[in-house]
Amino acid sequence: MTKKSWNNIKRRKIITSNTILGRWGEPKDLEGIIIFLSSDASSYITGQDIYIDGGWSVKGIK
Repeated sequence: MTKKSWNNIKRRKIITSNTILGRWGEPKDLEGIIIFLSSDASSYITGQDIYIDGGWSVKGIK
């Protein structure tokens, strides 16, 4: 998310409509994965891509 994209109403609507959750992400949406990756529960995870995009990549980035 960038200020330029957010301020472009047309672009914002396109992104929102292509996100399964129907909204833009917020900093609080990162809390869970940050806590998990900072904990011992993730000690065996290496080299992974974890998408936190509200389903945007599943629906198809346009």
